[in-house]
Amino acid sequence: MFQSEYQRCPICGMKAYKRDKFSNGYYCFPSQGGCGTKFPVKIENINGLFCHILPKNSFLKKEITAYFHDYYITAKDGGSEFSNMILSIKSNGTDAVKYSISKIISEDLDRILKINDIYLRSRPIVIAVPRSKPDSFWKDCELQFRPAILMGVKKSKYFVKGENTPWLIDGINYLTRVLETKTTHLSHSYDPKNCGPEPYPGITKDTCRLNGNIFGKNIILIDDIYTECKGIDEDCIQFLLDYGARNVILYTLGMTKHF
Repeated sequence: MFQSEYQRCPICGMKAYKRDKFSNGYYCFPSQGGCGTKFPVKIENINGLFCHILPKNSFLKKEITAYFHDYYITAKDGGSEFSNMILSIKSNGTDAVKYSISKIISEDLDRILKINDIYLRSRPIVIAVPRSKPDSFWKDCELQFRPAILMGVKKSKYFVKGENTPWLIDGINYLTRVLETKTTHLSHSYDPKNCGPEPYPGITKDTCRLNGNIFGKNIILIDDIYTECKGIDEDCIQFLLDYGARNVILYTLGMTKHF
């Protein structure tokens, strides 16, 4: 659970309010004497991007701004063309899929730069959240998200003044997984190959390697899907902050929509 201690509800005043594990927000739990009010996360549309705030929790020591392109809808909830494209880049990253993903990423990264002045004053590093297992575990077609990100970085319209150098710094391989962790969306089904621990605070430090200097740098951390109450992205953010990153913004293609 993200917020382990119950807080006082802003509606009824009972100490029964905390992050709801099964929805995009907070809940005043009747089981704790609360009023049952649901408090959805505030998601705004800013410059064509969905924006929300990742709150402090057991994985993350401070609030972080996060953006996503569109909602990710699981197959059991009907899916969508966009959601299927995300699944394709994870399982069968063809050139056509990579191109489509890179175009979205490039346009969204430019939007992020436009609305974050600090990222236009000092060149940010684009870093990818690593997959749950080392690269050697996956087939080549399952490792095409990082190349798609790099394509998106190179397509950005922002360049270093007077040079033909992209403003965004390629850091897609700065963070690599060296020890297996559990693939979270498969963790409830038995698969003898799905080894490793579930997410816990500090799992990035224990299972990943940092391959570049990020001290004092602004970071855009990219993942394919953000799902609340998993903690994977939050832990990666905290890892980068602990190693000296000045600022971190999270950008994901999708955010899991709960029905």
